[in-house]
Amino acid sequence: METPINTTTRWGELRIHGVRRDRPDAEKITKVLIELAREQLADNPDRRDDRTASGGESPRLLPSRANQATPRWPRSLDPGQVHRLIQDYVAGATTYELGDQFGVDRRTISAILHRYGIPMRRRGLSPDQTDEAIRLYRLGWSLARVGKHFAVDPTTVLNRLRERGVRTRDTHGRA
Repeated sequence: METPINTTTRWGELRIHGVRRDRPDAEKITKVLIELAREQLADNPDRRDDRTASGGESPRLLPSRANQATPRWPRSLDPGQVHRLIQDYVAGATTYELGDQFGVDRRTISAILHRYGIPMRRRGLSPDQTDEAIRLYRLGWSLARVGKHFAVDPTTVLNRLRERGVRTRDTHGRA
C-alpha cells in the first residue's frame, strides 16, 4: 500500500509525486473538495449561483468566463431549417452567411450540404473570369483591384495568373 507525497501549489492545483496503489478514500476526497469550494467562495462571493444566495442548496462553483469567448454549442437543425438552408445555398448564400443565420459553424453547414448531396460551389475565378482578370491586369490594374472587382483575394488572382503563365509585376508596378 503506497501513497504518494502530494503537494498543493499556490493556485490550488494538486500535484502528485508518485503512484497510488491503494484505492482512494472517497470521503476524504469529498471533504477536501468541499473545503476547496468553500475557500474559493469565501475569496470570490460573485461565483455563487442564485440559489445559494437565497439559502437554498449547498454552494456550487460556477465557471468563471470573464475572459472567455462565448462558446457556440453544437446544435442540430430541424428538417424545415435544413430544407431552407439548402434552398438558400442553392440561391447563392455562402456557408459563412448560412452559419451566421442558423447559429452554427460553417463546417456544420458544409457537412449538411454534403450529407444531402448538394454540390459545393468552388470559390475563386472561373476560366472566363480568369481571362478577364488577365486582361484587366495587363491594362495596369493591381492584383488587389482585380481581386476586389471579382470579390476574391488578390492571392487567388495571382495564382490564376501564374497558372496561365502571365508574368507579374513587382510591388512597384515594374515588369
